[in-house]
Amino acid sequence: MHSYKQFCGVALALDVLGERWTLLIVRDLMLGPRRYSDLHRSLAGITTNLLAARLKMMEAEGLVEKRSLETGHGHVYALTREGRSLETLVLALGAFGSRYMTSPRPDDAMDPRWAMLSLKRRYRGSPSQGTVGLTVGTQPFCVTFGGPRIDVRDGHLNRPQASLSGDPGNWFQLLTGTTSLASLIDDGKLAPGGSRRTLNAFCRAIGTRVR
Repeated sequence: MHSYKQFCGVALALDVLGERWTLLIVRDLMLGPRRYSDLHRSLAGITTNLLAARLKMMEAEGLVEKRSLETGHGHVYALTREGRSLETLVLALGAFGSRYMTSPRPDDAMDPRWAMLSLKRRYRGSPSQGTVGLTVGTQPFCVTFGGPRIDVRDGHLNRPQASLSGDPGNWFQLLTGTTSLASLIDDGKLAPGGSRRTLNAFCRAIGTRVR
């Protein structure tokens, strides 16, 4: 690990986090634990040796930990409490970088999980509470929101109050404000379920157009 050799909080943080891929690994663990193979697949361009080296360094720094699967076969990587404390930093970088997101380049990798993570920084707060199950393509996500807090995670929710599913491209239209929720549903591009009131409250809370 390289060091700036400066007695400064910013420099010391970059000593740990400044290596290439480190913060992107943190980003990819924000929604829940992941297998090594899942991380390698989503981090297009990283070699398996470099990923192993980064994870080893992050374990040593107390940012990630290995957890055995309940089946007893294999393990996953998860953020520690220290690693989860980086969420504000990751979301701030996402907010800064969003100004450059006009359209993807031909060789840009895309992952629905990155869009779902952005819901945390888009969240404006909500006077009502709710649970929503989201499916982007074939990937399920669960959202709990209310007041000043929102929680977004990988996986299915048990009996969510509302649900919304559709292809990634149609989700992109919703999140960028290109098309309203009502129009996407009326055109059959997004499929709703459960409470429409909860779904509308969720969309207002993340700043997307309801109508």
